[in-house]
Amino acid sequence: MFGGFTRFPSKDESSVIFRGKVRSTTYNDDGSIIESVVLCAEDGVYGVDIPKNVWHKLEALESSVIFECKQGPFVPHDLFVRASAGNTSSLCRAAEK
Repeated sequence: MFGGFTRFPSKDESSVIFRGKVRSTTYNDDGSIIESVVLCAEDGVYGVDIPKNVWHKLEALESSVIFECKQGPFVPHDLFVRASAGNTSSLCRAAEK
């Protein structure tokens, strides 16, 4: 997570939890929440599928182990990041380092 929300314009993303608790939240373009779910294997909530082009973030609620995957091939510039600062939001394209 790069300090805010992320979305992948051309790929779905799946996350599966093995240990711990992680909150997965999806957002509309205006920042309003679509869905928020806590992944926890002990509670039987094992994973989420995030459709392409949907803003989302994962937040570890405790020490956790997850598996996250997207369809290949890896494209370093195919990621959008929205960072929030106070009441303003900026949208930028992540660059390969």
